Amino acid sequence: MKDKEIYVVGHKNPDCDSIVAAIAYAHLKQKLGVHAVARAQGCPPAETQFLLKKYHFEAPPLLLKGSCTLAEIDKDEALCISGDTVIHDALEYVLARKNKGLFIVDEKGQLKGVVSMSDLSRVWLKPANELEQLVSTIRLEHVLHVLKGHYFHQTSDFKTNGKVFVQPSLSDNAKELKEAIVIVRNTPESQRFAIESGASLLVVCGEDWLDDVTLELAKKHNTSILHCHKTVLEVSRLIYQVPSVSTIAQKEVMCFKESEGVEEVSKKMAKTRFRTYPVLDQKGKVVAAISRYHLFNYHKKELILVDHNEKTQAVDDIHLARVIEIVDHHRIAGFISPEPIRITCRIIGSTATIIYYFYKDEHVKISRNMAGLLLGGVINDTMCLKSPTTTKEDEVAVQELEKLAGITALELYQEMMNATSDLTSKENVAIMYDDFKEFRFGDFKVGIGQQPCRTIEEFESVKDRFEPYVKNIMSQQKFDLILFLFTDPLGLGSYIMAVGPKKEETLKAFLGSQESCFAAGIISRKKQVVPMVSKVLE
Repeated sequence: MKDKEIYVVGHKNPDCDSIVAAIAYAHLKQKLGVHAVARAQGCPPAETQFLLKKYHFEAPPLLLKGSCTLAEIDKDEALCISGDTVIHDALEYVLARKNKGLFIVDEKGQLKGVVSMSDLSRVWLKPANELEQLVSTIRLEHVLHVLKGHYFHQTSDFKTNGKVFVQPSLSDNAKELKEAIVIVRNTPESQRFAIESGASLLVVCGEDWLDDVTLELAKKHNTSILHCHKTVLEVSRLIYQVPSVSTIAQKEVMCFKESEGVEEVSKKMAKTRFRTYPVLDQKGKVVAAISRYHLFNYHKKELILVDHNEKTQAVDDIHLARVIEIVDHHRIAGFISPEPIRITCRIIGSTATIIYYFYKDEHVKISRNMAGLLLGGVINDTMCLKSPTTTKEDEVAVQELEKLAGITALELYQEMMNATSDLTSKENVAIMYDDFKEFRFGDFKVGIGQQPCRTIEEFESVKDRFEPYVKNIMSQQKFDLILFLFTDPLGLGSYIMAVGPKKEETLKAFLGSQESCFAAGIISRKKQVVPMVSKVLE
């Protein structure tokens, strides 16, 4: 089994710091021999896309759920056969691999049925009429394949009623042998009796010869004759393994898609008694086999959370994953772990700053491109070091990263801001979710979003259409308050918009008695807005 991937993932509606931290920390882990990969819970905003392109990094693939799908857990190899495979071969195949079932597929790999070890081994226990029906479907080439003999005479229009007789007596009722399969030793009298009685197939055991009279008689009565070196007893057992598996297969089969979740599959599987189930890809092709064992013993996704720790900002179904580490610079709110984990939560302006110091602590060289990426993450989250969250450690990190990246923080920050779209050109959904976080304050569900906004005209141009949209979101998703900061990129302050029952108290807390909606100096959601909202809701 290959090493399981560890997913380094940021928060919902990722900002630049979240994306940069995931990429940079996954890269550091890889350098330290850990199989870590970066993931994101959404598409990067415009300035982050610019930063990734400038420094030649790909946007992380999406990871939206902590739960595992069948595609993400260990499974058994799918043992697939065609419906034409004889029971004898299927039995040997499944015994050799100690598997519990075979999947019957067509030439495109599409599922046509399932045959289990039980289905194969219970053939001999079927009632006589069912056995006859089964044997009536056999073909001469399959008889030859199973018995390993050769034909003295092979008819082109073989047909049998499925009845099997072993060494019949000359006194037996000849009518019983019509269209039957007759197993005899090399005794001409018994052979001719069976042929003249209308047997469709004669299987001769013993010496490998046939007299001319018997051969001509077989041609006259259209009877096929096969010789093999097996005993009569062996042939009488093997003849029932000649039918193809399609004749005994279960056609109504419970199967699962790779995209289905483990929990969902477990519930469905609990209602059935099969031992193994086929797993299909998106095109319906059988790609694996799964059993209860796999669902009881699978490895949960292992996550490293960066730039967040609250459940509301984490991947869905986080309780079904295993969080092994957190790297953050926000408040700790409601996170519970069933086992000890590594948590790095520092009073600092950016998670990218923390990751930078991790590189230094591990003495891992930072490339020019990685330095540029980390620098962009730090200055974006600290508004080029103007945010009140900025610390001396952020300033030192920026100075050192500027040298490594060969660019000043101000120059890079200006490039990133120029890459952002004007608010007026953004759809409401983009304004809403580009940088939006959900918080819990006791029983209150609060959403706080932030967007760069250069002028009052830009804010006024979107406010009238955006506010009704936010009210609709609040009603649909049962928020108690949604607050938006339209923040000046130079860090002068933010235009405040609030929706919800606590709107007036919230606006008063930020704006006081002024008529203007611009809150001077309010630019940090983490250090300024969240504590103030918490106080309003007390």
